[in-house]
Amino acid sequence: MVEKKKKKKRMLTSSIKAKGRDGQKEISKDLFTRYNLDPNDFKWCSMGAQGADIIMSRAAKEKFPFSIEVKREEKLRLYKAISQAEANGEIDKLPSIVVFRKNKDKWRVVVDWDIFLKMNDAYIKEK
Repeated sequence: MVEKKKKKKRMLTSSIKAKGRDGQKEISKDLFTRYNLDPNDFKWCSMGAQGADIIMSRAAKEKFPFSIEVKREEKLRLYKAISQAEANGEIDKLPSIVVFRKNKDKWRVVVDWDIFLKMNDAYIKEK
């Protein structure tokens, strides 16, 4: 007897957008808590709209000078996310990063190698 494969249920578009928005809120909360900013320094871009996922005030950009693309996907299309982040960074005139995670995993970041090296240099000097 041949077993039937179970069909994988697709998430509703509204659920996908809500999941992405929740990710934007999580990252924003981490930033305003860590850098002692006002929650109103962060706004979330509507899903599908052009531009960075998190729109930051001038005060927020001074403390965290990156254009942020947030992804909460089980199967991340990394290079597509990087391209999207880079396009947003050009608009914002800021270096771009992709912040991503799967369900029940920790957040991770993709950043250009040159920026990572500068961050490492600053980290070493602090020691």
